[in-house]
Amino acid sequence: MRSVLRLLVALVVVGSHVVLSRLLATQGYLEKAAEVDAKLADLRRALLSSDGPSVLQITHGMRAPFEASSGQADHVGAVSASAASKSDHSNASSIGHASTSALAAPKANEGKCIFDDHLFSLTDGAKAELAVEMEGKEMQEAVAWVRHGGWWSCAREGKECSCTGEVRIVDIDRKDVAGAKLVDAKSLGGKVPCEGASFGVQRKMAAWPSADEVNCECRAKKQADASTTDGFHLEPRLTSKSRFQEAWVFMLRLLGRREQLPLGTGDKTFSGMENWGARSSPMGDTYPLVVFERFWLRKYMRETVAPEVKGSRCLEWGNPERPGTEFVYASLVAACTQPYDLQFDYIYWQGHGMGVTGNVVHSDILNLPQVLGPHLKMDVIFATQVFEHLAEPFPAAQALYEATAPGGLVVFTAPQMAQFHKVPHDYFRYTVEGAKYVLVKAGFCVPNSGFAGGGDFMFDVGRDAGLQIQDFSLEEIEAGYQVGYDNVSHGAIGIHALAFKPPHASCSDPTAGWAELGRQGIRA
Repeated sequence: MRSVLRLLVALVVVGSHVVLSRLLATQGYLEKAAEVDAKLADLRRALLSSDGPSVLQITHGMRAPFEASSGQADHVGAVSASAASKSDHSNASSIGHASTSALAAPKANEGKCIFDDHLFSLTDGAKAELAVEMEGKEMQEAVAWVRHGGWWSCAREGKECSCTGEVRIVDIDRKDVAGAKLVDAKSLGGKVPCEGASFGVQRKMAAWPSADEVNCECRAKKQADASTTDGFHLEPRLTSKSRFQEAWVFMLRLLGRREQLPLGTGDKTFSGMENWGARSSPMGDTYPLVVFERFWLRKYMRETVAPEVKGSRCLEWGNPERPGTEFVYASLVAACTQPYDLQFDYIYWQGHGMGVTGNVVHSDILNLPQVLGPHLKMDVIFATQVFEHLAEPFPAAQALYEATAPGGLVVFTAPQMAQFHKVPHDYFRYTVEGAKYVLVKAGFCVPNSGFAGGGDFMFDVGRDAGLQIQDFSLEEIEAGYQVGYDNVSHGAIGIHALAFKPPHASCSDPTAGWAELGRQGIRA
């Protein structure tokens, strides 16, 4: 009897384990089924909305475990065989495949794309997204044009044109020279003398410069080879030192043709003001600063301006939506305990009368000395990004001189490089020489040590492209700031200068006045 009872207990225990195991297995199956159903639902939504990148990303995620288990290469898994093949040859994000001889890379990296993998470390989903974009009709047309479209200047008359395609001879207006024929440069070894005889016309070479001069132009006409469908290969041109430089030129032209530059608006011709903020608009007020100039202006105020300010009356152009309350630069200077807000918009747009109410000054620059009167001279006037908008810079500088208290200073900042931006008008750009001359001529002492530059050629390109502070590390942006007249980059975006009204110790600086301008020949 006891044996039978033990057997029954054992059977119950074993049965319980079996039931439990089946329950767990069923639960795992249900969870997996729910996961598959969710993925299929996502895939259905993506297919119905024609969301190609999502379709590729979802299907690749579903296939990846099986590809890995079967030992298949993990490349652009979600891309079809034809798309992957085209991506290898024409995808602008994959200029070529790495070779051990070119990169001295270990064998583990063989087969990886130089840009996709080595530089950008793109995920499979990102590669799939790029592949879909590359397959678009407009992108294909743009790529084809950048690779071999258009005529290119190759030589002036009397010189030799190097070309691997067709060459033509044209007049000064780029019109075909009468009777001239196209020349196949390849049949001539890629070198064509740029002279009438090469194109079957008789002409006497015009002395340069002349309206009768002619030039030669080259148009690519290449044959498909083992690696490309159109014979194009990215090669260094002119003074390019590497294919990286040529790749940048290629991408610049491609993005421009696709209207993806500037990044903010895609508008290559207009919308200068809008480009400054369009890229950062989705960020809202997340970041304290987004525009390059603001970063360098704030740095200049804290490091150069603040130590020089002795008086308490500080005037700056304020926000017309918050008169008398918002002081972007005076708030950075501890000595500015009596800030005044100069409001011009009301006068220009609404015909508001001129005068002083509390700490709000309604005036334009030319009338500022009269509006302030003899008893309200300013210790500091922040003329930041103002002078490019003034039609009369010399009288304006003189007016600021008269509105400044003896021993006070004007903080001058203006763009050297900037797009046209009307607020309400935009007239001039300033170099260090231009800023110094305008201020010295007004009577100010302008020492070289008070100059600073914000930006360099790299940031100038970035600004034109619509980039923002968040596109660079802050260390890079800090490095784009220069102190001292002779150190200001020739490609600086903004010019900063301190202008002191005598009597002031800075007036004894030999670089502060006419002697320095004479030494540099600025008035020559």
